[in-house]
Amino acid sequence: MNVVIGIDTGGTYTDAAVLNEETREVLASAKALTTKDNLETGIENALGQVPEEYLRDCKMVALSTTLATNACVEKKYGKAKLILFGTDKESALRITAQLGAIPPGDLLCIDTKTKFSGEIPCMPDWEEFAGMVREECGGCDVIAVSEVYTAQTGSVLERKARDIIQSVLGKTVVCGYELFEELGFIKRGLGAYLNGKLIPLIDEFLRAVKGVMGRLGIDCPVSIVRSDGTLMSVEYTRLHPIETLLCGPVASVTGAGGLTREKDAYVIDMGGTTSDIAILRGGAPSIVRGGITIGDWKTFVKGVYIDTFGLGGDSEVKFQDNEPVIMDGRVIPICILASEYPQICEELSALRNSEWQISNHAHEYYKLTKPVQSISSFPTHERDIICALETKPMSMRQLARTLKMSVSDLRLGSLESRGIIMKSGLTPTDIMHVRGEFTDHDTQAAQNLAVYLAHIHGWTLDDLCEKIYDRVKFKMYRNIVRAAMVRKYSEAARDGLGGVLEQMIACQWEEAKGEKKGQECPGGMEFRALFRLEYPLIGIGGPVKVFTEDVAKALQTRAVIPENFRVANAIGAAICNMEVTAQAMVTYVYDNGGAVTHLRVSSKGEAVIFEPKEDEKACVLAEKLAVRRAEEEALERGYEKERLEIQVERTDKYFIGFGGIMETLFVACAK
Repeated sequence: MNVVIGIDTGGTYTDAAVLNEETREVLASAKALTTKDNLETGIENALGQVPEEYLRDCKMVALSTTLATNACVEKKYGKAKLILFGTDKESALRITAQLGAIPPGDLLCIDTKTKFSGEIPCMPDWEEFAGMVREECGGCDVIAVSEVYTAQTGSVLERKARDIIQSVLGKTVVCGYELFEELGFIKRGLGAYLNGKLIPLIDEFLRAVKGVMGRLGIDCPVSIVRSDGTLMSVEYTRLHPIETLLCGPVASVTGAGGLTREKDAYVIDMGGTTSDIAILRGGAPSIVRGGITIGDWKTFVKGVYIDTFGLGGDSEVKFQDNEPVIMDGRVIPICILASEYPQICEELSALRNSEWQISNHAHEYYKLTKPVQSISSFPTHERDIICALETKPMSMRQLARTLKMSVSDLRLGSLESRGIIMKSGLTPTDIMHVRGEFTDHDTQAAQNLAVYLAHIHGWTLDDLCEKIYDRVKFKMYRNIVRAAMVRKYSEAARDGLGGVLEQMIACQWEEAKGEKKGQECPGGMEFRALFRLEYPLIGIGGPVKVFTEDVAKALQTRAVIPENFRVANAIGAAICNMEVTAQAMVTYVYDNGGAVTHLRVSSKGEAVIFEPKEDEKACVLAEKLAVRRAEEEALERGYEKERLEIQVERTDKYFIGFGGIMETLFVACAK
């Protein structure tokens, strides 16, 4: 029997699922903790639970991961610089502020005064450019470059800059024209910059998978889920990690469709770090137009419609004005940390039994997440923190005492943002352990912490658990309503929902809770707002079963929790399809009198000029370029040439009112 293995590495768990290749029957599944300090351990722990005969019979391993997505949300990635040709820095920063969070120090600009015709009046002094690269970019992992009007220039500046950077530094260079063809070279450049920052992260993941497969004797091709729900090869992914953005959620929604018979549905996928909202239409994931947005980044990446927000089993629970608040960021659940370091349970027991009130920070621990190379490069206070945490995690009070300073003087933000240390504290996962709905880790440690926090806030343990559950459900409910409104009323909701709508959402949630308890709606029934989903709500992901039903009821719809909901992402990875699209365009250029002066064929940084009467010849070349690119990318992404089928679609666009043809677009699709 031929089998396919799907593997999903998330921020908290690594999942594996084994499917019969012909019937798509789920034969086995497994979960293990993701080990960020050594990804191989988590992957091997998951695959180690799969029967050996399935490993031997495996014909393909399909991967998905939230590593890139979480890196964008948590702002933890590699070092990169972006070089823009065709603008000044002040103008570029004004635009980048709306598109992505690039520090000014990471941006270099050379204003070439490039004209729309493709003429470059101010060619760079390439010798001076080489010196700038040597001085400014030496400490980077990757350098990204992008120039204005690449369709007209043929990307001549990007290509030249890439050659010089590689000869001077020997580092990886990402060209904007290689990733995206859309207009908007600054947005294209930011995409190349983000792609560069993600390369070290995804490369580590791919090497970890290869190492585990070698040790377990799995010898078969490996594919990775792309943002649009198709698959790509390891080699292609190494250079295009930005294409893995949201691929974990994409695999999840694909899995949700495969596990249920629902054709039209909202899907909520709750993981450890984030939750993702997607939509099934006609049994297929809905596609986003104009490129996906993740965290602070607005990209040209084509993908399935996914709305990601910070809510997971490992979301940090803080207390503000004596009420719990579910933060966007992830911390290590205390129950998981105590499973690895049992002394923490004893310390929390002592804290629980103490007679005097302590601040909220008393239960917050910090752990060194990975070995640190060249510690001498860190400032003195950061070196002291790293050394103190080398042998075991410490609470903030313990760390302050060890360093002989007050808790308020600890400066941990820089080390935490770079992923060198990580906080551990109270999370919904801990509360699920307290309530017995999830018991994989140290339940007693979670219980000790919950009792302590309930005591210092003046609540019973049940009050604390109920309050935190309510805040998780409300955050899920609020974001589903927000996503639905933004999708339906995009212009009105572009700058946020506004105070009145936010208050209406909060009020309806309270009304829904009151109805559940048989209480009358606050303020009577004079007026009532009603947010309702017309589609059912499919819940997938480890913690989702605890929360989805109440949220669905508040949205006047039904909840669907499929079998194998905990590993839907790995199942989705295994059933994703292969498809590649590429395009080429013939642009008709007119003079002021309305006569065609020339035609331009452009495709991925190439530009070829034709005479006005050579339109047929130009179209033939454009179609050939589209087909060639589709075939080349399909082979690069691991497709078998003998099984490749390519179809081409032609679209003519005309000027409204003028009647003249504006452009002819050829799109080649390889399957």
